[in-house]
Amino acid sequence: MKRRDEVLVGILMTITLVIGILGALWLARGGLSAGYPLHTRFAWGAGLKQGGPVLLAGVSVGYVDDVQLRNDGYLDVTFRVENRYRIPEGSVATVVPVGIFGDVAVALTPARVTEQHYQPGDTIPTGASPPGLTELVARMDTIGRSMSDVTQAIEFQLVQEGGLADLRSTIALTNQLVMRLNTIAAEQARELSATTAALRRTASAIDSAAVDSTMRALQASSQNLARMFEELTTTTETLTSIVAKVDTGAGNLGRLVN
Repeated sequence: MKRRDEVLVGILMTITLVIGILGALWLARGGLSAGYPLHTRFAWGAGLKQGGPVLLAGVSVGYVDDVQLRNDGYLDVTFRVENRYRIPEGSVATVVPVGIFGDVAVALTPARVTEQHYQPGDTIPTGASPPGLTELVARMDTIGRSMSDVTQAIEFQLVQEGGLADLRSTIALTNQLVMRLNTIAAEQARELSATTAALRRTASAIDSAAVDSTMRALQASSQNLARMFEELTTTTETLTSIVAKVDTGAGNLGRLVN
């Protein structure tokens, strides 16, 4: 009896496990919402699997229903979209990575917002897919090799070709030039200081009393000239008045001249 119960428990557990697995697969493929089919075509190496998600503008709207391998290098992909979603016309299908374990999904990207939609059974054109993890790793390898080549070239130029020695020699010559410029600048500073001191001595050697006396003499001469010009002006005016009276015939002299 006990043996029989253990067998029944084992059978029930196996059935439960199988039902759970089938239910998970069934739900992953849309569950009760079968949706309507759409088609597209990708090149080999897309990594699509049956049951993979279908995304519309980043939102899960369906699942990959079937993937058929063609002999011309392409995959015929059929996916189902839930009936409550409509795919705008002009959308393109691409393969995008989801997660870090190499899983991919079909991404539908609308070109614009429109009231026109794809009908069941239509084929959606494909667009350029973003680089996957493998392509990114390959690019990183290429960049690493390029950096290695650059490093080797720098090492060859600096070490084997004597570039490092030339650089050191250039630095030494530059230091010598800087020292010479500093020496020249110091000499010019000393000469400028000496010239300034000489100018100060020359300025201090000038007799200020003599300068004041000369200035006073110049001022007196200017005043004398001013008085002389005033007297000359007065004389000129007097002569002008006399001549005017003679011209008009005023007085004996005027009548005699006229």
